[in-house]
Order: sequence, then structure tokens, then C-alpha cells
Amino acid sequence: MRSQVQPRLMTKQEAAAYCAVTPSRFYQLVKAGTLPGPVPGTTRYDRVAIDRALDKHAGLQSDAELSPLQKWLAEDGNRAA
Repeated sequence: MRSQVQPRLMTKQEAAAYCAVTPSRFYQLVKAGTLPGPVPGTTRYDRVAIDRALDKHAGLQSDAELSPLQKWLAEDGNRAA
């Protein structure tokens, strides 16, 4: 059985599909700061950053569980949106 590699960086359309929303709704969630913007200098969205944002939004992860680097990256991602 072959496993399919899931890319870490996704286009906006791929990221929207990953989140089970339309690209328009995905853009709204990024603009609202619910989801992180694209990786700086690219038009690609980080799957792990999206997972962390969704976990935090759902109350599954608190800021206390993040390392200082993760907190800084999360804040930087929100500013880039």
C-alpha cells in the first residue's frame, strides 16, 4: 500500500480544501486572524501552522503549550495576513 505524501506548503485553493471551506471563506478567516497568512515571501500556506491555529481556535491548545519561537512565529504569521 502506497501512502500519498501530503505537502506541507499549500496553495490557497489547497489550503481552503484542507480546511473544508471555499477559497473565499478561507480568505475571510485569514483576514480575521483565525487562520495564518501565507509563509512570508510566498503565496503558500503552511499546513502545520493551519493545524495549530485550528487547534487553538477549538480550545485544543493554549499559548502556554507553545515555545517562545512558536509564539513569535504565530504572531508574525498573523501580522503577515
